[in-house]
Formats: sequence, structure tokens, C-alpha cells
Amino acid sequence: MLDRTLLHHQITRPDSLPEGDGLAVPVLYLPGTGSDLRRPANPLERRLASQFELLRLDLRGMGQSPVPPGPWCMQDFAYDVLQLLDALGWARCQLVGYSFGGMVAQELALLAPERFSRLMLLSSTAGGAGGLSYPLHELLNRPLPEQAEQMVLLADVRRTQSWREQNTLIWQSMVVDTLAGLTAVEASEPLALGRRLQLAARAQHDCWARLPQLAGCLPIHVLAGEFDGLAQPRFQQALAKQCGAQFQTFAGGHLFFTQVRMALDTLCELLQNA
Repeated sequence: MLDRTLLHHQITRPDSLPEGDGLAVPVLYLPGTGSDLRRPANPLERRLASQFELLRLDLRGMGQSPVPPGPWCMQDFAYDVLQLLDALGWARCQLVGYSFGGMVAQELALLAPERFSRLMLLSSTAGGAGGLSYPLHELLNRPLPEQAEQMVLLADVRRTQSWREQNTLIWQSMVVDTLAGLTAVEASEPLALGRRLQLAARAQHDCWARLPQLAGCLPIHVLAGEFDGLAQPRFQQALAKQCGAQFQTFAGGHLFFTQVRMALDTLCELLQNA
């Protein structure tokens, strides 16, 4: 757990949301690998901010949060978040975890299930016997342009050689954007160290045997992209079955909620019904 230093965070609440309205049930959003609150919010974050009281944060080693000495384990990330919730006085909220954030969300829900009225896992896996997301730590020794290309390819398996040849400008734009993000991280010694420690912890993620503890404790939803090469849909389906969650797929990749409008609608409708 972080010592005397809380995670960097932001809380937003739409002006149009009346005090005491049922839609104001707080939502905690845990982001994916390498996220940084200084970057523009993604479509999911913007949609959540427009409808709910929303807590967003930089996990340890990311953005403007501290980088404590390593090595780290996934439980460290969960304890950090719980410490922040305690400091903010958030006794109970809805929990949305995307990708790496979904792994942390599993640990957090196992640690304190009574603190969450709903758990939503997006593009995430259980680890262990349930299957782990692509081992991104194995890319660290490759040149950054190769890392960027591989990450864009894995994000949506429909990006075949034929697709790339037919969509050259789109492909190049995706790689350039991903490379810019990686370059910015590697240019900062604390962020570069945080990335390595984070990916090392991610490689050890394993909630599989403990997930049945969550069955019946709270509503759980696992949402997946059918063409996700980073978190394979079959692993996400196994995760859902192991913890008694509802499972739903959409015609997109790892960032399916940026590709399929219905995915955002479905997600927010579930949160509104908490």
C-alpha cells in the first residue's frame, strides 16, 4: 500500500444530475495499462462522466501517481485504490475496470466486496487456469515501433495484412498514436519504471481460484470484444462463468466501446439500474 501518498485522481459530476437522483450512484473507473489522466478521456470515460458521479485515477506508476519501490503484485494496486476510497469517504460505489484495470477490479472486489454495488469487467481476464491476457511484458525488449505495431494488431484481430493494405492511412495513424504514447512514457524515467513494474505484476495476475467467492455477492458483468487479441473472448467467457457473471460480446476489439455505440449504451444502462 502507498505510504502517506494517495493516487492522483479526479472526481466529476454532471451539472444536470440532481442531488439525490438514482443516477448519481458513484462510479469508480479503473483504467488500462499505461493510462494517464493528462491525456484526453476515451469515449467510455466521457460517457460515464456525462451521466454519473465519476472517480478516475492514475494507478501506481502511471500518470501523476507515485512510483513506490518494486516489485509489485496485483494486490498492491487494489490496496492503493481502497486506501483512496477510504480517504474520499466513498463507502460504496459501482466498479468498472477496463483491461488491466479489470484485473485490479477483480482483486479489489475480492478484497472488499461489500464496498461495491456492481462490478463491470471490460476486456479483462482472470489469469491462472482461466487464461491470461497477452504477455505484454515480453514486448519490452523490442524497439518501440515494433511494440506499437504489435499492440495495434492485437487490439483487433481483423487488422490482417489485407486489411492494412486496404486501410493504410488508418493503420498508420493508429500506430503513430500508439508509438507517441509509448515514447512519452519511455522518455520519463519514473513512468518507464512504472510501466515495467506494472507489466511484471500483470504477468503474475491470477484470481481464478478465488473468483467463485464473488458469485452471488454482487451483480457482475463481463463485456468483451469478439475480435480482441489482447484478452481473448474465450478467456473472458471463462472469467464470467467462474464468478457467476453475465457475459456479453460486441463486434469490436479490445476497445470495443469505441467501435460499437451499443456497447456504451448497454454499459450505462446497467449502471443506471444499480
